[in-house]
Amino acid sequence: MAGFAGKPKGCETIGHRRLVVAITQDDRAVWQTLLMATEIETLCDEVLAARSAKEELKNQLATAETALGEVEDKLAALLATSDEKITHAGFSFTSAAKVSWKTLTKGKEQLLTLLKEGAPELVKETVNAASLNSYLKKNEAALDDSNPSWWESAKECMERKETQSLSVRKKPKKK
Repeated sequence: MAGFAGKPKGCETIGHRRLVVAITQDDRAVWQTLLMATEIETLCDEVLAARSAKEELKNQLATAETALGEVEDKLAALLATSDEKITHAGFSFTSAAKVSWKTLTKGKEQLLTLLKEGAPELVKETVNAASLNSYLKKNEAALDDSNPSWWESAKECMERKETQSLSVRKKPKKK
């Protein structure tokens, strides 16, 4: 639009280009909606691309961790035959046996009873965080309404955190 000074009344400049279009207020709302939809679609594409890249990196990491574990197991087996420490490339390598214990589900109550008698310093009353969270999600409104005497004091001992998250699901293919 060479030689054009200014915009005609009712015209808007859209985007970064010097395109002047005569639009009505209704058209302007449509353009704004289209521009927002385009931005949303672009962000959706970016989320999908980032998730795909993340998944690929996870796969690469899993492969590397498997390979590392195999090599470490071989080295540990070789070093287990000797008590000496090996130094190579500025690192020291040793092999040590580690022992760990795990509570069996069927013996948990009996074990707690025995530990309370034999090693009471090990046994502490705890509340599972996931169970507490689930209970409060279901009962928070009811507790606020009924306001039992313990509830206000309990709220002072906890932090309520609310976050917004994005859920992305693959759309099923049409048959």
